[in-house]
Amino acid sequence: MTRHRPEVDGLRAIALLPVLLFHAGLPAFSGGYLGVDVFFVMSGYLITALILAEHRDGSFGLLKFYERRARRILPALFLAMLLCIPAAWFWMLPDDLENFGQSLFATTFFGNNLLLWLTSGYFAAAVEFKPLAHTWSLGLEEQFYLLFPLLLALLLRKRPGWLAPALVAGIVASLCAGFWSAGTYGSDNYLFGVPRAWELLAGGLLAISEQGRRIHERAPAWAAGMLGLVGLVVIGIAIATPGPTNRFPTSALPATAGTLLVLAFSDSGNVAGRLLALRPLVLIGLVSYSAYLWHQPLFAFARILSLQEPGPPTFLALAIVAIVMAWISWKWVETPFRRREAIGSRTFIATAVSTALVLASAGLAMHFSGGAPGRWPLLASPGFGYGHDTNADFNRAPYRYLDQAFDDSKALRILVLGNSFARDFINAARANGRFSTASISYSEEYPDCLHGAADIAPLLSQRLQRADYVIFGSPDFHLDCWASDLGIWRRLSHGKIIVIGSKYFSWNLNAVFQLPEAQRQRYRAPISRELFEQNRRDAATIGVDRFVDLLALLSRPDGRVPIFTDDGKLISQDGRHLTPPGARYLGRMLFNHPLLAEIP
Repeated sequence: MTRHRPEVDGLRAIALLPVLLFHAGLPAFSGGYLGVDVFFVMSGYLITALILAEHRDGSFGLLKFYERRARRILPALFLAMLLCIPAAWFWMLPDDLENFGQSLFATTFFGNNLLLWLTSGYFAAAVEFKPLAHTWSLGLEEQFYLLFPLLLALLLRKRPGWLAPALVAGIVASLCAGFWSAGTYGSDNYLFGVPRAWELLAGGLLAISEQGRRIHERAPAWAAGMLGLVGLVVIGIAIATPGPTNRFPTSALPATAGTLLVLAFSDSGNVAGRLLALRPLVLIGLVSYSAYLWHQPLFAFARILSLQEPGPPTFLALAIVAIVMAWISWKWVETPFRRREAIGSRTFIATAVSTALVLASAGLAMHFSGGAPGRWPLLASPGFGYGHDTNADFNRAPYRYLDQAFDDSKALRILVLGNSFARDFINAARANGRFSTASISYSEEYPDCLHGAADIAPLLSQRLQRADYVIFGSPDFHLDCWASDLGIWRRLSHGKIIVIGSKYFSWNLNAVFQLPEAQRQRYRAPISRELFEQNRRDAATIGVDRFVDLLALLSRPDGRVPIFTDDGKLISQDGRHLTPPGARYLGRMLFNHPLLAEIP
């Protein structure tokens, strides 16, 4: 068996604390998410070292490995999931509860990373409001460990000499997949198992290279001590100066390299090892898994109950609460379940399977009930504008105009370009009887930045040439390109070019619905300074002769916007996109704007 290394527990704390502080919103820890990369490398190293040690003494077995892994992961995870259910039931609106139910089901079977990827489209709840969002890393890790021990055992038994070359080949293949998928999937790349495997395999390769003797013992003491410190510094610099998340795996390379240096060269006999073995770090490291589990539900429910984003002091206090809860969980849940003499295999398996069935069933019930809207009679009332998929379907309705050729029998031709915000514009027009004599064509595929007219597809170019109005409806304009692009758009179309600005209705409707009814109807959501500033830049860059400032139409002098229409219906279900009542409400203001008033 491998000996216990307190500096490894300290490294766990070094990985955990930046994650907590990153989620707490501290700017100095903007790269705190890289703590997960540190965990992955450590996990690959420790698991591989354990398998190698058990293989040497003849005690390794796959079923034994999987049971030990389940004992390590499931008890604390299932407890956290169970305790989230009543809070979600009482505090989450239907859409959010439905999404939470999906997360319950997916997390039970270690697939939440795939769920996050699949549900990252329209109407997906923001990640910071998802109590189980952080379990994506557990899902990815356990997907890896479903196959890796089996492959490792086969190589050790049949071809031990192929072990290191196989891991090197796996690292190269995973990195290649990561660089390819970064260009295809952007920031979602970090959710996938294959592009992440190189981190776990790198840790495993280090463990293989240490069979019989640790690397730091082969180097001069001064060199080992210096390299261990360099590893800590590299991790710190990576966290303090991260690259964009859509540049994974590039952004994770420094943190991975630093972790490998620390694992290879830190020891109780040098400075890096002694620093990591400090008692507070070791204690936090021991409970790091449970602390990681608890912090996200605490942070998410704090947001769900808040009308505005809580400040860092609130999250720092909750981080301390998470560590306290982690100690309780570690002592009374994790530790007993990891000991076979305390809880036998049959008892453990029966408990795990029955709990998994309860969690999966609860998740399916929340999903198929559409988040149980009956919990909120107001939302379930007819005509309120809040129903299961009602508003998502409403936003998708303008797809009927997608890439549609203009109807020559119509007197007016309107081309709408953009994403779901452009579809909102079409809905607002139709809900107010506009475009009745117009031929509408909608396109969501067009270049963000033009290098010339050749960048525009021929069919879109034909519609541009014939359009009387070209209306852009997207909140994510590339303003750096607008000045040069405008000339190209104007050369391609003789129609009037209009840009519809961004809109905003609420940061968090869950908290709004916790208010007393009379106060709820009067509530106005504040608009952040950043959003107002972005809107000001949009207006200045695009020009008042083309820009429809929705925030100016919606907001009061105090910078707040309504949540409900004048007759008490929700304007937006997710805070940004329109319900049918919201489309009627906004459309009345929108088509009184001088740039749009002339459109019939």
